[in-house]
Amino acid sequence: MRKWKLLLFIPALLLVAAANLRPVCTVRVDGVPVEGSWSPGSIERAGRLALGMAEEIARGGTALPDIEVSRSLSIFPASGDENELAEAILCSCEGVQRAWALSVDGCFLGWAEDISALSETMETVIGMQIPVSAIRAGFDADISIEPAAIPSGWQTDVDTLSRQLHELARVFYITPDGAVRCA
Repeated sequence: MRKWKLLLFIPALLLVAAANLRPVCTVRVDGVPVEGSWSPGSIERAGRLALGMAEEIARGGTALPDIEVSRSLSIFPASGDENELAEAILCSCEGVQRAWALSVDGCFLGWAEDISALSETMETVIGMQIPVSAIRAGFDADISIEPAAIPSGWQTDVDTLSRQLHELARVFYITPDGAVRCA
């Protein structure tokens, strides 16, 4: 009797597992893996969305990047955000590049292609104006750095951004005795 119950239990267990399996996909855009998993339909929608945005940004003909999709079955639902996938595809489209929009107190200064170079430039602007004894330093303005997708070649030179930042935002620092000074 136990043997028959076990023989019936195994197919029932497999049937329940099969009923809960979902197709999920992982994606690589131009060979770079994108974090998350998506349903096949959401990948298609993200590709259409990215292509539409790329045509608008590039102001002309563009093409989708190489998108590699690996399919599998999972008991967990797809966990990726469709908009994040569309953004990853968009920034790899022909004629479009990822950039960082820099603004000071709401005044747009330009787009930096390399955020690490922009950060180093901002640190240099501060470092050149404060004494060695300063405990802490920063800008007295509201500086905003936001990701953006722009037409290729529209980025602003980092030195130009540095000069504009230096003109619009004052540097403050705190001395060892706790006084706040402007440079």
